[in-house]
Amino acid sequence: MFVTHDPIPLKTINSLDFNPTDLLFPGAEISSEMDFNSVSSPECCRLIWFKFEPMVLHVQARDVAKGKEFLELSFGLGFRNSGMVLSNKGRSMVGVRSSAKLVVPIARLISEAPAVKIELLVSRAYLLLLLRLGNQKFRHNFDHMDRYKSAIEAKFSEMVQESLSTNTEACIALKETKEERRQRKKAEGIKRQQELQMLSNMDTVL
Repeated sequence: MFVTHDPIPLKTINSLDFNPTDLLFPGAEISSEMDFNSVSSPECCRLIWFKFEPMVLHVQARDVAKGKEFLELSFGLGFRNSGMVLSNKGRSMVGVRSSAKLVVPIARLISEAPAVKIELLVSRAYLLLLLRLGNQKFRHNFDHMDRYKSAIEAKFSEMVQESLSTNTEACIALKETKEERRQRKKAEGIKRQQELQMLSNMDTVL
């Protein structure tokens, strides 16, 4: 079966000798469109589906309030199928999803051995239409992802600036190098040890 995470090149689809079954079912023996009168129910055969699945993103939020904030941002950007789940351990997990799905039965599997045999449920012209629709949804999905990334970056930048305005230590940590941070932490540790030693000496004197 054919799986891709990118649009089908237009040069391929627009080619005069392009056959969508060669792309979708490479190496399989393809028969013509089936007689629907011979099918009593969907359970009578193994269906083959043409699917487009949009972006799915899972984010663990710091708390419920931040999860709701993230969820509202997702709704505002068009990810209407998003939601939040609260676990028994107190974790807030946000699932970001859009509704740009495409799910269509296109064939049924007749046999897998000794050779793969497939019987089409639709015409080759309809398969070509589905490939074009899939390409449109890919582009729409990529646009959604770019807008979402920009919105998250803007939101994150806003949160960082807000945190830095009220947290001096965070401001220092953001500017220093890894080696500077190591030296700072080492110095802070030595200072704490000295303070504890002084307190211990005072207790001994008293």
